[in-house]
Amino acid sequence: MILNCVESVLRSRNSKPEIVVVDCMSRDLGRILNERFKDSVRLVQLDSDVGVAEQRNIGFRNCAEDSKFVLFLDNDTEVESEAIERLAVAAAQDYQCSIFQPRIVSYSDRAKTLEMGLTSNIFGIPKPNRVVGVEPFFASGSGMLVRTDVLHATGGFDPAFYFGAEELDLIWRARLLGHRIRTVPEAVVYHKMEGTRKRLSADRLYLGLRNTIRMQLKNYGCPINLLITFLFIARSAIEGAVLLFVSKALGSFKDNVAFIVMGKNNFPDIAVKFLSAISWNLRNLKDTFAQHARIQSTRIVGDRMILSAMKKNDFIYISPAYKAGSSAH
Repeated sequence: MILNCVESVLRSRNSKPEIVVVDCMSRDLGRILNERFKDSVRLVQLDSDVGVAEQRNIGFRNCAEDSKFVLFLDNDTEVESEAIERLAVAAAQDYQCSIFQPRIVSYSDRAKTLEMGLTSNIFGIPKPNRVVGVEPFFASGSGMLVRTDVLHATGGFDPAFYFGAEELDLIWRARLLGHRIRTVPEAVVYHKMEGTRKRLSADRLYLGLRNTIRMQLKNYGCPINLLITFLFIARSAIEGAVLLFVSKALGSFKDNVAFIVMGKNNFPDIAVKFLSAISWNLRNLKDTFAQHARIQSTRIVGDRMILSAMKKNDFIYISPAYKAGSSAH
């Protein structure tokens, strides 16, 4: 998949981007990249599993020092031939925004827009935005152009996140510094959607809960961060119980953003994941609050404006798949 991604970038019209590939412990990727692309790609090979968040940081740190923008792409994406140029033009013309979101389109169904950024509820849980002209709260890490000064000012991605929500956390911190997001719908990135990892595997559920709690504690001011985190933990337990009850009543499990995993795992395993996420945060509370102190000392945007920008303040999200007459997935 990453070979297709690199080839699509190299085919970009009127653009000669520097390409950095961060390879985490693969066997043959380095050899294949060198054979196929020779001097077109800068390869950074890692001998340990540092996680996606730190891989993104390493990619940024290996860019040319005079780079003004970084386009982050997942390995299961391909860029339309004019996408990079259109993103660059938008960024050059708009100094009020610092993060630029292309239109993310389904790789298999190119008439289907997956997202143009992400809205959020008060817990930082994202939902796809598909409406042109709406400023999303988050950008999608599958493809987003970021000014390098934002990456320097925020300190980059939080390595403790490992995988999941690392781009949400970065953008939240950028918003606290006054940075904004702009969608560029004419710039298209095709995404295979979870091409390298199952969408809702048990580890994804654990990391999603774990990282969301850390994100809330770091980025909200005190004491609202404690209140939001308490509500989020209660909400997650309630949502799990509701979905479990509804699914059993219907005789099947249906799609939901967080809990389809229950269809393939027994309840005790899910409970262990839930408690493990809370336990991890308790063990890392000292570091989390050290990060919180640093973030709060430099922020210029208040929580009231953050909550207003989130827009989607639903307490529990039930998938449309649970509507009467819907078929199971």
